[in-house]
Amino acid sequence: MENQKNRLKILTAHEIEALYGLPKFTEEEREHYFFLSPPEQKEVENLRTIPSKSHFILLLGYFKAKKVFFILDSEKIMDDIYYVHHRYFSEIQPFPIIQVTDPTRLTQQACILKLLGYQNCTQEIKEKLYENALHFATIFTKPIYIFKELVSYLESRCIVVPSYSFFQDVVGKALTEEMNRLGMAIMRSTSVKIRSELDNLLETE
Repeated sequence: MENQKNRLKILTAHEIEALYGLPKFTEEEREHYFFLSPPEQKEVENLRTIPSKSHFILLLGYFKAKKVFFILDSEKIMDDIYYVHHRYFSEIQPFPIIQVTDPTRLTQQACILKLLGYQNCTQEIKEKLYENALHFATIFTKPIYIFKELVSYLESRCIVVPSYSFFQDVVGKALTEEMNRLGMAIMRSTSVKIRSELDNLLETE
């Protein structure tokens, strides 16, 4: 993978935060995103501990909002933890600490994908995204437009959006390939005489 400093810039810092940043819910948004449908409620009931149940509800709510999974840090989401605890587990004391093992977190993610009809972005899908990027690079010269087309492709198929660095690499590579293609096309279409004159001009300079 390329060094972060050398990667293509597609989005502003604000746009990256809007797409990938942890949601900061209002009270109304908490009521919406942390509401549990009957199938979701059933999954929560199948979990054994309050921390695990709370973690699942939070992870589910954040995924509904962003279609991205987060590794939760209790200190950064205390208001949301309090809301979930008060709404679903108010009779339980003390206040739960949201901490689960990696296997538990991954199991919950897989359950959430199944509940909401989503799938992870597999290697096969990433290869298809690169093919799409090559196509859109023949149409658009600005990286942001290619990026938006790729995200639209994922959203229309209920696929989890991969990391920003993935898009930087794929779009950057596609644009480079297109530039090389155009350069070769120009060389092939330029007569031998003109190429010779250009070479002589460059040697003179």
